[in-house]
Amino acid sequence: MNTYSFISRFLDNEIPAVTANFKEFLLKDGLLPMLISFVSQNFPKAIQGDIEVLKQQQHLEKMNKIKEQQLLQKQLEQQHLESTDGTITTSGFSNNNNNNNNITSVTNNGSTLSLEKLNISQNILAEIPMDTIKSKKVMDLFVHPSPPFISLIKEKLPLTVSCLFEIFNSESKGNIYHFCKILNCLFYQFTFDFINQLTEIQESSGKSYFQVLIDHLYHLPIQDFFVIIAKRASSSVNEYQTSNPIDTKKIQKSIQKSKVFNIISNYFTHIDNQIVNETSDQILEGSSELIIKIIEDLNIYGPDTGLPIFCFQTKEFVDSLLRIMYNEQRKYTFVQKNVALNVLSAYFKQSIDYSSKNEFQREKDSVLSPSGSSSWVLYFSINHLADISKILVDIGNDPNLKKNLSHYRLETFNLFIEMLRARTQFKRKLPNQQILPVELWYFLVDWFFQFGNIYHSKFLQLIQELFSQGHIPSIKHFCSIHLKRFISFYQSESQSECRGVILVICNYIRITSTQLPLTHCLPTFLKSNEQWIQFLPILVKDTVNQYTDDTLDDQSNYQSKLHLIDIGTEFADSIGFEDEDKKQQKNEKSNFLMIDELNPTSSTNGATAQMQYEQALSSLEQELTSEEKKNKKNKNNKQGKKKK
Repeated sequence: MNTYSFISRFLDNEIPAVTANFKEFLLKDGLLPMLISFVSQNFPKAIQGDIEVLKQQQHLEKMNKIKEQQLLQKQLEQQHLESTDGTITTSGFSNNNNNNNNITSVTNNGSTLSLEKLNISQNILAEIPMDTIKSKKVMDLFVHPSPPFISLIKEKLPLTVSCLFEIFNSESKGNIYHFCKILNCLFYQFTFDFINQLTEIQESSGKSYFQVLIDHLYHLPIQDFFVIIAKRASSSVNEYQTSNPIDTKKIQKSIQKSKVFNIISNYFTHIDNQIVNETSDQILEGSSELIIKIIEDLNIYGPDTGLPIFCFQTKEFVDSLLRIMYNEQRKYTFVQKNVALNVLSAYFKQSIDYSSKNEFQREKDSVLSPSGSSSWVLYFSINHLADISKILVDIGNDPNLKKNLSHYRLETFNLFIEMLRARTQFKRKLPNQQILPVELWYFLVDWFFQFGNIYHSKFLQLIQELFSQGHIPSIKHFCSIHLKRFISFYQSESQSECRGVILVICNYIRITSTQLPLTHCLPTFLKSNEQWIQFLPILVKDTVNQYTDDTLDDQSNYQSKLHLIDIGTEFADSIGFEDEDKKQQKNEKSNFLMIDELNPTSSTNGATAQMQYEQALSSLEQELTSEEKKNKKNKNNKQGKKKK
C-alpha cells in the first residue's frame, strides 16, 4: 500500500518525469508493475480494498477543492461588482478618474481570467476521473520518455509488456486508448525486440500477446495499432521508410515469423473451425474493419499487390469471402456474410479508385487475360459474376430479407453493377451470353416496385449498363417480359414515386434504339410492339413538359417535339448519353474555374471566379474598342491635314 501511495503522489505532479534516482527506485521488485497498473487498473488484490478507501478520500478532497473554488469564484464576482460600482461612483471626479479606470481595468481583467481558469479547473476535476488522469500521466512517460526511463523499459521490456497486458483481465477497467498509445511508443522505440516479445506466450491466458490483441480487435485503437505495424512494414508507404532498407526487411521478417496476419486471415479462410458465439462475432467484425483499413492505407487494389506477409491480397483469401456469402450449405450466420460483403466492397472501391486515377492501369486491365487480372473488379467480373447473381437470388428467396431493403441486399447489387461496368474496359470480345438468370430478373423487377428511391437509382444503373453495352440477351428479355409492367404501372399509378424513374428508363430505351441499326432487335421490337407505340406519345409529352421549357398537349404532334429530348440535348446528356467531347469540355471548364484555396487573393467560390473572368473580359473588350476608336480618330485627323 505504501508503494501505491508513493507512486500515486508521484503521478500527482503536474509533469512527472523519471530521473536516474527514480529509475533505481523503480527497479525494485513490484514498483514498475505498480506504475503500469495505473494504466491497466489491475492492482494486486491484497491492496484493492485499501485503494478504494484511498480513492474515496481523494474524491472527498477533490469535492472540497471544488467547494473552495466555488467560494473563491463568488468572492471574485463580488469584487468585480464592487469595483464596477466604484468606477461608476467616482467617474465624476476628474482627479480620481484615471486611477479608478486603471483599477477597474486591472480588476476586470484579473477577475475574468481567474473565473475562466476556475471554470476550466472545476470542469476537469468534476468530469475526469482521477484514475484516467493518472493513467494518462503514465502514458505520457512513454510518449515523452526521459533517457533513464528509456533504459529502464529496454531492460525490463518483457515485464513491461506482461504488466500492460493485464488490462485484459476480466475485472480490469483500464484505459484501452492509453494502453494502445504505449504499444505504439514501444513499437517505434524497440521495434524488433517488441515484435518478438509480442510473439511470446502470456502466462495467464496461454496465448501469444498477438493473439490476445486479435481477440480484442473490436477496439478501434487496437485496429489502429495493427495498421501502424502494417504501414511500417510496407515498402510502398514512403512516410514509414527508414534510411536503412535493411531495417524494413528485418521488420517484415519479424512480422512474417509471428504469423499475426495469418491468424487474422484464418478467421475468414478457416471460418468453419471457429466457434460461433457473441465474442467470435465481435472478433470477426473487428478483423473485417482492420482488413478494410489495411486495404485502403496500403492500396491493395488487385490480386498479389503489396507484401505477401499481409495475406489479404491473395485470390484464395478473396474467394473465401465469396464462399461465405455464397453459403452453399446454409451454415454461415448473417453477421459472417455481412462482414465478408463489407471487405469485398472495400476491395472493389479500392480497385475502382486506383484504376480511375491511373490510365496505365486501365490499359493494362483491358488487354490482360482473365488469369492475369490486376484489378479486383475485373477479376470478379470474369470469374464470379454468376456467383454474385446466385447470391442475389438467394436474397430474394430468403424470407428474413424479403420485407426490407437491407444494406446487405443493396451492397451486393452494387457489386453486381460494378462488375457489369468493368466489362466495358475489355478490348477483347466477350461472349454474348445471358448475364442475369431469369429468376434474378424477376426479383430485381419486383424489388423496383417494392422499395424506394435508393434502389431505383441502382436499377436505373443496371438498365443503363446493359443497354449501353448492347447486351442482346438482356435487352431481349427485359423488353419482351418486363417492359410492359413498367409501362402499365406508369399509366395506372399517377401518384407513385416510381413514375419519374420509369420515365427515365423508357427514354433511355427510346434513345438507345435510335442509335442502333434498324435491323437490331431493339428498334425492331419497339416498332412492332402495340403497347410501346401507344405509350410513346405519352412518354414524349410528359418528358417535354417536365424536362424542357416547351409544352406539349394531347392534340399536338409529339414527333415535332422529339428533337428537344433526342441525342445531343441536355435531357439526353443528363440520363447518360453525354459524349466524351462534352465531358472533356466540362472538365476543362471546371479546371479553368478551379480556385486555389491556398492563395489568399483567390476567390472563394466558382461563381465569383466566373464573374471576375467575365468582368475582366468585358474590361479588355472596352479597352480594345477605345484604343481602336482612338486610332481611327488619329488616322482621320492625319488625312484631314494632308488635304489641307
